[in-house]
Amino acid sequence: MHYYQFNIGDYTAHTARLSHYEDLAYRRLLDLYYLNERPFNECSKSVAREIGMLEQLDEVEFILNKYFMLMGGFWRNNRADKEIAAYQSKLKAASKAGKASAKARQAKASERSLNTRPTDAQPNIKHKPLNNKHKTTNKRFIPPTLNEVAKYCEERKNNITPSEFIDHYEANGWVRGKTKIKNWKACVRTWEKNDQSPISHKSVDADWLNRGNDGD
Repeated sequence: MHYYQFNIGDYTAHTARLSHYEDLAYRRLLDLYYLNERPFNECSKSVAREIGMLEQLDEVEFILNKYFMLMGGFWRNNRADKEIAAYQSKLKAASKAGKASAKARQAKASERSLNTRPTDAQPNIKHKPLNNKHKTTNKRFIPPTLNEVAKYCEERKNNITPSEFIDHYEANGWVRGKTKIKNWKACVRTWEKNDQSPISHKSVDADWLNRGNDGD
């Protein structure tokens, strides 16, 4: 302990008849007792040396016998022991409260970290191409216009009649067999292999293409 209460009136009432050296010995003994928070060993000569009053050994022994009790090989002061015990109890309570407060702050910080983690998370860059691929795979099929089919057939120089091609698949709901069509150009190439379109119609659609007819 670096501090203890000192009641001047109470002290004066109990020490009024002490000599100067006896009074000095008592004050030094009390200060050292509180500072170390422990009793003195039973060797009075060793105690006198600790407080720097070896030459006043008689006065030190008088104070020890008057204001302290020899118990279990130690000189103890009942009032000082009570105040030291209260002080140590208060320290333990404060330490326990401090640990509990630190634990609560840590738990609160962990909870706050968990709540904010989705917001602060970085996007999964590696997963992005998979999403793009998924979008491409599931892209909605848009039937071609007559103009688009005519241009493609012209590029491939095949015998397919674009209008027949479109009429055929429009009638079937753009389904080949039981599978929905995803790539109409692939169908054109299949027709091209099977040669399902009469060559006699090609000149008519080519003439339509040259005029820029939009099929309406």
